[in-house]
Amino acid sequence: MTEVNYGLYAANDVVVPENCIRKVLALAKHHQTLEKVIITGAKDFEWDKQLKVPASIATIQSGKVDIWIANSSCRSQIIPAVICIVRITKIEEGLISSLNKNTDKVEVKHQAHLGQAKEDLEALLDPELDDLQRKELLSLLVEFTDVFDLENKPVKVSSKIKHRINTADSQPIKQKPYRVSFEERRVIQEEVDKMLKHLTS
Repeated sequence: MTEVNYGLYAANDVVVPENCIRKVLALAKHHQTLEKVIITGAKDFEWDKQLKVPASIATIQSGKVDIWIANSSCRSQIIPAVICIVRITKIEEGLISSLNKNTDKVEVKHQAHLGQAKEDLEALLDPELDDLQRKELLSLLVEFTDVFDLENKPVKVSSKIKHRINTADSQPIKQKPYRVSFEERRVIQEEVDKMLKHLTS
């Protein structure tokens, strides 16, 4: 990487409000086009003004480029057009690697995980289901595998509990969470109503 001998300057005087980030048009004195350069904040500019410029890779078109400037101070900062705000570093060919190139490997790993999940779930399906029902249920279970508790692990204590039930001297019942059917819910509600009625009478 070789640093270019010039920096970039704000196109106009710019005000960056306190605790804010703003896009600023920056100009190069030499109106040229540079592809894939690293832009970093000029140290004097960042220290004097309490502003930060995130390091980024950009292309300068005809001496112009948009850059982001963050103001972390408690007051507005003025950026005059005459001061250098960023420095440029050219990037040698082959030093930039796209993160998107690895998506095939991730997809293959994900497909392998789904294949294993399908095999595990097929064993749980009721043999009385017809082929269409099995296929639809299996696709639903595979798509939402993380929703169901399929492993026989002990229930862990969660730090995200929002409600507390006072069990007095009785120990709390520890069981895996499960969905209550409509019929069970109705019976439970009737029993709770009976107990409440008995307590209030």
